[in-house]
Amino acid sequence: SRMTIRGRGCLPEADGRSFMALLDICHFLVDQITQAHNFSDVDEASNLRATDTQKCMLLSAQMWTYWYSAPAGPGVYEMLLDWTSHQQRGGRARSSVLAQRELGNAKCRDMQGVALQALVVNECAQWPRRRKTGAFYFAGEDASGAALLADAEAVET
Repeated sequence: SRMTIRGRGCLPEADGRSFMALLDICHFLVDQITQAHNFSDVDEASNLRATDTQKCMLLSAQMWTYWYSAPAGPGVYEMLLDWTSHQQRGGRARSSVLAQRELGNAKCRDMQGVALQALVVNECAQWPRRRKTGAFYFAGEDASGAALLADAEAVET
């Protein structure tokens, strides 16, 4: 049986960093399809997240649009599977700055590659089915960065 973990309304820092790294990778990959920014590496996608949230939201929307297929090739999910498989085999798909900051020493990088591949295979495939769509109001943000969103339909009724 699965252990039930009570949520606190925010991700623990390690999980949040992993999620943001995965999102940065997806933004990098969808940019390979759209070529809107021509990122040379994942660091550039990460830097965009830190400087222009509007462009990152557009990349996220494009990520969902091209999740399973793209006009001229594989979709983001297939590219992500390939990317993490390469990473698991010890490839240098990530920049050294991200690898050192998030993964630490070489042994940790190897373990992280295995974990990232498992995460993509077991969890990311389900992302489109779990996605919440609609219009939301940004109600606030606390000091830790947790955001409170309100469903626009619920607010208007």
